[in-house]
Amino acid sequence: DSFARLGGDEFAVVLEDVSSSIDVTQIGEKMLAAISMPMTLSDHQVSVEASIGAAVFPDDGRDFSDLVDNARSAMQQAKTVPGGKFIRYSDRLLFDVAGSNSLAAELRNAVRKNQFELHYQPRIDLNHGQLVGLEALLRWNHPERGLLCPGEFLSTCEEMGLMRTIGYQVIQHACSALIWLAKQNMGHIDVAVNICFSQIQDSRFLEIVKDIVSRSGADASRLEFELTESTILKSPGAIKERMNELRHLGISFSLDDFGTGFSQLSHLTELPISALKIDACFVRDLPRNPHQEAVCTMIIEMAHRLGMRVTAEGAETHEQIEFLRAQNCQQVQGFYYSPAIPLQQLPAFVQEQRFKRRERMFS
Repeated sequence: DSFARLGGDEFAVVLEDVSSSIDVTQIGEKMLAAISMPMTLSDHQVSVEASIGAAVFPDDGRDFSDLVDNARSAMQQAKTVPGGKFIRYSDRLLFDVAGSNSLAAELRNAVRKNQFELHYQPRIDLNHGQLVGLEALLRWNHPERGLLCPGEFLSTCEEMGLMRTIGYQVIQHACSALIWLAKQNMGHIDVAVNICFSQIQDSRFLEIVKDIVSRSGADASRLEFELTESTILKSPGAIKERMNELRHLGISFSLDDFGTGFSQLSHLTELPISALKIDACFVRDLPRNPHQEAVCTMIIEMAHRLGMRVTAEGAETHEQIEFLRAQNCQQVQGFYYSPAIPLQQLPAFVQEQRFKRRERMFS
C-alpha cells in the first residue's frame, strides 16, 4: 500500500489486494473515523473533516489515469455532503443528475422488492471464546452491482426519507433471525440492530415494533437496539421516554461508537443502557498506542462500575484481543473472528470456533 500528497489538501492512498466493494467501503469509513478524531493544538481541541472518494480496478477504471480521475470525481461528490463523507465512484448511480435520479428510482424499487438484506457480525465472549451475539448490518443486494454496503446508498436513503421504512424491514429481518436461531438451538444469542433518529422519533415506532415482535413470535429479550451518542443528543428527553417504553417490551439498549461524540456522561446513568461499545478507532493501534490504551482502559473500568457490558469493536489482531482480555473487556467484534456474514453461514462459524477452542486446549 502507498500514500502520497498530490498537492494542497489532496492526498492519495493506493491499496492492493482489495477483494470487494465492501472492503473498500470499510477501509474508507475507518479512515474517516481516524481523521475525525479530536486533537489538541496549542491547548485548543480541534477536529477536521475529510471527503474521500475511491475508485476500484477494474470496475471503476482500467488504467491509472482513469482510476485517479474517477476517484477525484467521487471525492468532489463527497464534498457536496456536509461533514466527512466517503463515496465510491460509480458510473451509473452517483455522479450526475441522471445517475442521482437512477439511484433514487432504484432505491424505491429496492424497498418495494425487499432487496435489502442483513449480514451479521459475530460478537464473541472473550472469557470463553463463544458466540454470544450478532450485530445486524444492512446490505443492498443490487441486481446488477451485487452486494453493496451502506456507505454506497444510505445517505441517499436518508435524503429520500426512506430510513423509517428500511429500518422497520431491518427489525423484521432481525426478528426472523431470532426465530431461526432458536430453531438451530442457538436461542441464547442476541441480535443487535442499529436505530437512527428518524426511526426512534417516529410517533408510531413503539406500536410498529411491538407489532413486528408479536407477529414474528421472537423473544424480545434477545433483541438489542444500538443508538449512537449523536442520536441521543438530538432529543435526550424524548428518546429517554421512548427507550423506557421499549424496555418494557424486553428490548435492551447499547450505546454505539462510544467516545467518538461529545459524550455527556449523565446519559449513562439516566438512560436504560445496558452496554457500551468502544469504537474501532480506539482499538486500531492497540496495544502500541498509549493514548488508545488509556481510553479503552477507562471506558472498560467505567462500564464495569456502572454494571454495563462492554464490547470492543474493530478487533483484528491477536495482540488487540490479548490486551482487551487483560483489561476484562467482556466481548469483542471484528475481523479477528469474523466479518459480517449471512445468517446461513453461522452454524459453520460456530463449529469452526469450537474446533479452534479445542485446539487451544490441547496445544
